[in-house]
Amino acid sequence: MNTARCGAKYRTLEPEKLFEYQLVIGAAFRASLAHRLAAVGFSLREAGRNQFEIAGIPQSTIETFSKRSRQIEELVGRDATGAQKEMAALATRGSKDEVPVGEILEARWKEELAQTGADPWKAARDYVPAREISAAVERDLDPPEIEGAGPVAIAASKLFRHQSVISRKELVHGALIEAGIRARGIDQVWEELRSYEECGILRKLTDEKRAEYWTTPAIAVAEASLLRSADRLDEQDWFRRDSVEAALADAPYLAQEQADAVRFAANRDGVVICEAPAGTGKTVMTQALVEAGRRSGLKILGLAPTWVAADELSKSCGIEACAVAKWRYDHEREIGSKIDAHTLIVVDETGLAGVRDLEKILSIAHQSHAKVVCLGDRRQLQAVPGGSALKAIADVIARGAVLSQVRRQTVEWQRAASMVMARGDSFAGLRAYAEHRNLELVSGEAMAQARVIEIWSKYRREHGDDVLIVTRRNSDAAALNGAARATLRTEGRLVGEDLSLPAIGRDKKIGTIELAQGDRIRFSENLPEFRIRNGTRGTIERMTRNDADVQVAVRLDGGRVIRTEWGSLARARAEGPPRPPRISLAYAGTAYSVQGRTSAAAVLYVAKPTDAREVYVGLTRHKVDAYVVAERNRLQAAVAKHQLDPRKAPGEAAIFERLFHEAKSYAEKVNVVDFVDDRIEYVRTGQLRMRRETGSPDVGRVARAARRMLEASREMLADTSLAVPVWRLIGSACQIRQDIAQRVRQTIQAINSRINLRDKERRPAREWDRGL
Repeated sequence: MNTARCGAKYRTLEPEKLFEYQLVIGAAFRASLAHRLAAVGFSLREAGRNQFEIAGIPQSTIETFSKRSRQIEELVGRDATGAQKEMAALATRGSKDEVPVGEILEARWKEELAQTGADPWKAARDYVPAREISAAVERDLDPPEIEGAGPVAIAASKLFRHQSVISRKELVHGALIEAGIRARGIDQVWEELRSYEECGILRKLTDEKRAEYWTTPAIAVAEASLLRSADRLDEQDWFRRDSVEAALADAPYLAQEQADAVRFAANRDGVVICEAPAGTGKTVMTQALVEAGRRSGLKILGLAPTWVAADELSKSCGIEACAVAKWRYDHEREIGSKIDAHTLIVVDETGLAGVRDLEKILSIAHQSHAKVVCLGDRRQLQAVPGGSALKAIADVIARGAVLSQVRRQTVEWQRAASMVMARGDSFAGLRAYAEHRNLELVSGEAMAQARVIEIWSKYRREHGDDVLIVTRRNSDAAALNGAARATLRTEGRLVGEDLSLPAIGRDKKIGTIELAQGDRIRFSENLPEFRIRNGTRGTIERMTRNDADVQVAVRLDGGRVIRTEWGSLARARAEGPPRPPRISLAYAGTAYSVQGRTSAAAVLYVAKPTDAREVYVGLTRHKVDAYVVAERNRLQAAVAKHQLDPRKAPGEAAIFERLFHEAKSYAEKVNVVDFVDDRIEYVRTGQLRMRRETGSPDVGRVARAARRMLEASREMLADTSLAVPVWRLIGSACQIRQDIAQRVRQTIQAINSRINLRDKERRPAREWDRGL
């Protein structure tokens, strides 16, 4: 694609790269536009979805000139996918001959503006910012990764909250969005980015020949410390052998692989990993391990990334357990029991822990010579904080116990589906539910949600109230909660009038919640004075309105009853005005909110693009039955978009295959160690030395590496005390095979290029090749 710059200078743009960066280019345009509008005196405000608008313009005027977008939203909804909106645009688009252009279009705009009776210039000029109620903001235990108020600092800190490594595309896009919202020019973005690189605040992880990735020195040091603290092989004995065998003797219900996992976890290594897929009996295995620790004279501390998982661990094993964030906060202030060489730390749901959280646990345990057992599943949901900590330490420790036999599901084919999903094949697992008619496509979100509630009601009649509704987005959970509540009201399960109470919802925005006696609610923050954790659930037993507030009685799932005023169920704030309680309905929840829970039955609702992790978690919570409802129109639009004729309706099989294809997606966060050249040196010092581009292929070196891999695998197989995941050996072998194949192709290409070059040198020049 050829383009012309000012001064008649021509440049060429690569269409493929231009398409890849189209969102970045759009953000750059909006940032430049915002900067110029601010320069001439306009005030700007956020308009949602990373957009801005001129402040002061009446909403009625904006809606007058938003007919096209309103047409599309009326057809597919505001939250529709890009593919759905493209199909809706085609369906609602008239002939181009009918669309006015030039002076005719301008005249129509002026006429429509006059009909509104508004003067946009005066409205923008007279605009006075009003104080708005901000959404609830959670404080991070760790400070922003990059201090500063510039667009790059803000965007990078937001990204680093959830990732240890960010790409150039992500960072530039985020920085341009922040620049547009704050009316900063794109020149400031480039200057800020350049200065952070020159000062070392941002560390580039790749050379100029490859896609650029960045991290920060602090993240690199934290990850190196994590890996260093995890490498504690054959350190000392914490468990007494007779205590382990006695604990196993008292648990005859354990399968052989569960007993072997307990013995392995009680070895001499300072850090042990036990990978336990969903439904494989991790809880009873952990109970036996804890009992062996008690009999060996160890203090037991349970930790988990969430309070829900921590409370489950505490309840099932009878140990002290808390969320990692709370433990870090207390440890920094020397609150709580001291960790020493006689401490066993059990970390549950380790896959949800970020690099900084797990680094704190392992480094403190290393300094105190405490034993750490990490329980988790890399196939389930990823950590919300930065990095993939379990993946990083699993690659360093390189051995661990693995539970493989699923025991939770009672139906044989569902148990088999859970087992294949635990091995990474959610595609096959979801297909099994389709083959047994437990997967249904329903057109339209309203109809699909109604079908979810029908299945939920059916399961409640068959299995009792212990039925989960699992979905991806908080907005879907909120809609399903409202529909479930309406069903319960019709059934007479809710008593008395509905009271509308102020609350902070799942979207962290202040609004209202309708409640009555019998409603199920979920607390979304810790309330120490009531001993309520983030994630605690309960049932409204009584509600009475007083003059100033509402008195409520809530029976928590643990059996305790809380009687207090509604307003007191909000966490006290050190500064600022008080906020309403963070409470939502608890009939439906996201996959993150239900991981670690078990129910009699479950309904998985797929309204937006899904992935292997969400499917795996959603279809492994139940014991007896599960059902999948997927919104059809989104899938149909995604298939039609890639057809020669997008207007032609795709076949049923193609729509199902699209859903199965989404279940193949297994995105995994990358770590800094994935980019370094010398891992041993990096772990020892925390200094980054980037991996260099390889030159000519060295097939001999690859062959020697393959031979060493084979010898190592034979040694590990000969050691019966060592439990090594088969998938790890298979994955390593596949990687070596791919590496060899790639290098052989490079060799063949190099030889062919040399032959062609020599052939060209020997060939006599033709007339049209000679310069005239």
